[in-house]
Amino acid sequence: MAGHSSASLGSDALLGADDYGTSISNPVGAPYILMSYIHGTVAAELRSLKSCAPLLFGTPDQDLKFFTGEYYAGPDLQTGLGPWSLPSAYYADLTTHLLTSVAASSHPELTENPLFMLPTILNHLLGVHGEPDSSGLFRLTNCDFGAHNILVGDDFNIVGIFNFDGVMAAPVEAVAQYLTLRFLDTEPLGIFPTKPAVVERVKRTTPNLKEYKELLAQVEREVTAASGNADGGSIGVSIYKGMTAYTQRQDCVNEIWMEACLKMMVEDAKGLVHAR
Repeated sequence: MAGHSSASLGSDALLGADDYGTSISNPVGAPYILMSYIHGTVAAELRSLKSCAPLLFGTPDQDLKFFTGEYYAGPDLQTGLGPWSLPSAYYADLTTHLLTSVAASSHPELTENPLFMLPTILNHLLGVHGEPDSSGLFRLTNCDFGAHNILVGDDFNIVGIFNFDGVMAAPVEAVAQYLTLRFLDTEPLGIFPTKPAVVERVKRTTPNLKEYKELLAQVEREVTAASGNADGGSIGVSIYKGMTAYTQRQDCVNEIWMEACLKMMVEDAKGLVHAR
């Protein structure tokens, strides 16, 4: 591979590999890597530096532009396994990973709590409400995509996206998750918050959820077996969020999801009774 003069690198920071050489037989005289420079700031960091209003990235107009802008986006980072060809296989491995991670942690008392079994219950519910194996469809998604890996200019124009380690082929329930650090948090299905701070957050988040859900509508329509919709999307999408919430290892979080699971399982059982 031909080498490049070090003078061509300039003095700017570099992002995104364009060319590289591992041999010393080049004009540089050493292994090298050339990368494209993108001038920008991580969106989450710029928001903090500018002391933006709650739930906004910049001004309302800048936030709308940032929110609705176009995004171009091996083994799963979390489990180290994959790829998979069936949703059930992915969820089975994810469930096993979540349980074994807790069991192998430095807090063995976590395994003595009934909440330890939450991933198993969520996996069952995904089998009921998620996309069936017969669909034969997986989609590309970046499971670690959010404001923490988007570069923006001073006016919150998106200028670049980095860190694609989380890209994987996944079931639609994983693909249709809301962006992280984008103030799109939703409550588990059937859970209605009463704490004033949470109620206020839900009130402020509702318009963002409505707009973002429209962006997800096209993907959601492909789920032929979707069993219902809610503020967080299909029931399967909400259940998958419980899987991600479990990684926090917080009893207060898992208790809420266990309550939601109980309500869903009761409703499912009632449906089976009525169907007989």
